[in-house]
Amino acid sequence: MTYPHVRTRCRATALPFVLLTTLASCHQVPDLVPTTAGTQSAAPVSQMAGQVDQGVRVLALRIGTEDLSATITPAAATSTGTSTTNSSFVLPLPQKVSDDSLTRFSALFLNNCKGDLSGDYLARLYVAATLESGDKKLTAVSATKSSDGTLLSTTQVLYLYSDRTTYLRGLETCTALAPSGTRTATQTGFELNLFAGWNRITLTTASADDSAGTLLYASTPRVAAGSATTAEVWASR
Repeated sequence: MTYPHVRTRCRATALPFVLLTTLASCHQVPDLVPTTAGTQSAAPVSQMAGQVDQGVRVLALRIGTEDLSATITPAAATSTGTSTTNSSFVLPLPQKVSDDSLTRFSALFLNNCKGDLSGDYLARLYVAATLESGDKKLTAVSATKSSDGTLLSTTQVLYLYSDRTTYLRGLETCTALAPSGTRTATQTGFELNLFAGWNRITLTTASADDSAGTLLYASTPRVAAGSATTAEVWASR
């Protein structure tokens, strides 16, 4: 399968892990005709769902001026009256996100980056990366470690709203200022097949040291009911 091709060049500040800062725009050439090639065959998601600690009583998401609340179902108690499992929750997502809350893909993800991308970089997006429980911010992050306990990678679940059905694929090299004061390069890959509406994606970070690692944003369908895969757990970190 072939895709329209675009080279993107950007100059701005580094992208934080949770994607919550206001990001600067960048310049792309040439113009690209939107396409639906390479999109997923399943439907877009309509809700966030997962697990939280039993102590969580309130779970909310704010999009612009709209406040959304989750329905939390406590874990069933055992014969002794206690439970060691997490509570579950469901948070319905709005069918449409207002235009003033959307940001171009290029401004949201490509800061101080150079590389080659295929897809519609003019797509306008919104990323829901955290939920709020009182004064705590919760994220869905899991870690992969080696047998000796060394951290190999982390994977974060994100919910991304797109104003169009499209795809965004390719590899970018992004530079950032490390805590040591030196500039480091991060390889950032995109394998996003997006619907108009909400999409469940993951951000996997393979860390090498304090400088930078390899990032991969990828579309990830929700696991079917009955699967042995562990449900995403949202917690403060």
